[in-house]
Amino acid sequence: MTRFLDLKGERFGNLTALYRIQNDEKGYAKWLCQCDCGNKVVENTKRLKRGTTTSCGCVPKTNARNGNKAENLIGGKYGKLTVIKRVENKNSRVSWLCKCDCGNEKVTTAQLLKSGKTKSCGCLRGFQSNHYKDISGKKFDRLLVIEPTNLRDNRGSIIWKCLCDCGNECIVTEDNLVRKKTTSCGCRKKEICSNITNLVSLYQDTSYTFLKFRKNVRSDNKCGVRGISKLKNGRFRATIGFKKIRYDLGTYSTLQEALFKRKYAEEILHEGFCDAFEKWKALSSGNKKWEEKNPLIYDVEFKDKKFNVICNIEDLEKVENGE
Repeated sequence: MTRFLDLKGERFGNLTALYRIQNDEKGYAKWLCQCDCGNKVVENTKRLKRGTTTSCGCVPKTNARNGNKAENLIGGKYGKLTVIKRVENKNSRVSWLCKCDCGNEKVTTAQLLKSGKTKSCGCLRGFQSNHYKDISGKKFDRLLVIEPTNLRDNRGSIIWKCLCDCGNECIVTEDNLVRKKTTSCGCRKKEICSNITNLVSLYQDTSYTFLKFRKNVRSDNKCGVRGISKLKNGRFRATIGFKKIRYDLGTYSTLQEALFKRKYAEEILHEGFCDAFEKWKALSSGNKKWEEKNPLIYDVEFKDKKFNVICNIEDLEKVENGE
């Protein structure tokens, strides 16, 4: 005969085992238990011994999976975290919004808080174990790293105090420094913006410099040709941009056909505009007043996949030549 544990008279939380009754479907012995509140409940040996059941239900559970009956942690302090309010459950676990001593906020579960696995928003990471990478004194482009701060980004990356070559101080995450995402306090961008007019010849929303000398192709271009993309059905679409307008040149079964159409459009829009712009600049000889009085017109009409150019450069040349 199979032996079983005799739990008669033993207490399990608020329950006292009175006597054994029939086994359940899994073979565990069932016990009739008396709760401290006076109610009686039947439970098996396994759930009693593991502490899964400790009352008839009169005492609300306080674990992280108990939904609305979860233990109220508001105001509690766990490491550097102070619980502010309860938020939406995360992976079926009760979650809480916490305020860290460093000022950041973090959402974490009751289980992680009560077990001590989460003690901060991430600002303790690295410094607690003294195993963080010290980059003090290192130079990243224009930025010289001075010292770490107590701040962290949302990924836990250390934020460092840096000195820029221009003399300004700024704070930058270690991740942005190492990956060269941040290379200055912002002065580089200002310099580029202030010199942009010297870098390109911009006229009527069109850059002569880019159209004339640009050779690069977008890194995500699978065809290796600017203005041509390969569709999912295997066909090739040709497009071209001019004066902030993108023209659809159609789709073609072969790359050569799409390339031929793109080349045709480049000759009319890009090369045609550059040629007219060079002639216009030669006529003005850098005279801004003349340019304002005699603006270059280079507009296009697009119909049935064909371009019609409206340009006044020949008229301007005739006027200057006295014709």
